[in-house]
Amino acid sequence: MEIKCNEKSLECTMKNSIEKGLYNFEEFGRAICELYDEINKLKENKIKVPFRKTTPLAILPQYQRGGDACFDFYALIEGESSFVEIKPGYQEIVGTGVCAAIPEGFEIQIRPRSGLSAKMQLTVTNSPGTIDSAYRNEFKILLLNLGHDTIIINNGDRIAQGKLSKVYEADIFEVQEFTEEEIKQDRGGGFGSTGIK
Repeated sequence: MEIKCNEKSLECTMKNSIEKGLYNFEEFGRAICELYDEINKLKENKIKVPFRKTTPLAILPQYQRGGDACFDFYALIEGESSFVEIKPGYQEIVGTGVCAAIPEGFEIQIRPRSGLSAKMQLTVTNSPGTIDSAYRNEFKILLLNLGHDTIIINNGDRIAQGKLSKVYEADIFEVQEFTEEEIKQDRGGGFGSTGIK
């Protein structure tokens, strides 16, 4: 929905500001319109991702706050039980009951929720997991319990985060030798080569 600048709706605010000597009427109106233009640009920059529920009980992913980079996935436990237990050192595949038509050129990355990692030592085994744009089946999350206590996952629990990311396809080709410039860029070393401090 487009947000339009309406001078009548801003008239009272403008007059109050002008009477207090805070703004020139024209400058104030221009600033408000520019702000609305920026808001509309942000809305236009959003990438539409259609999600479908595989069951009416599923909950669509949601951003919790404005400005969040990731949206949360909700657990959907199917079967007789409404929960699943993850014992220490074990992992479980937990369904979400949703699938998506991710636009070509994008992926959805699956990441652990920081709160679950810090408080319960619950993480995503293959973090970050990748859901390709051609995948149309239910999103399922591979959860790993790194703690010492059994973790209970209930229906509707927020279990992981998703991030829509741009995908750049690599143009892979073979060479016999690297160029001098490419060799200069070699930092050398391997695992832990830079030390800790």
